[in-house]
Amino acid sequence: MKNSIVITPNGVSIQVSVYFFQEGNARLAYCPSLDLCGYGMTMSDARTDLEYVLNNYIQDQTENRTLSEDLAQHGWNVEDEHRAMEPTFAEIVKRSSQLKRVGNKEFSKRNVRIRQVARV
Repeated sequence: MKNSIVITPNGVSIQVSVYFFQEGNARLAYCPSLDLCGYGMTMSDARTDLEYVLNNYIQDQTENRTLSEDLAQHGWNVEDEHRAMEPTFAEIVKRSSQLKRVGNKEFSKRNVRIRQVARV
C-alpha cells in the first residue's frame, strides 16, 4: 500500500515515510514528505513525539481548511478532498534539503501508520 493521507467522517488515517536517526544525544523521527520532525531520548520517544506533531498538523490544517493546499505544496498528489498520496522518495529528495543532510548520517526508514489522528 502506498503511503497516503485519507480523511473519513471518523477521522484521518496517515501512513508516511519516516526516517529515524541520531543527532547528538537526541533521537529524531523525520517525515520529509511533510517536513515534520519529532525527537526524544529513544526512537520510541521520537516516534511518539512525531505522532503528536502530525496530529497537530492535521488538526490545524483541517480547521483552517488548508490541508489540500499544504499537501500540494509539499509535492503530494491530492486526488480529492479525502485522499492524498505521498510523493516518491526521488521527488522528496529533490525538495528536501533536510533529507539531503540526513543522507550523510546513519538512519533507518520505516513506514509509519497513524489512525484516527484527528476528527474532522
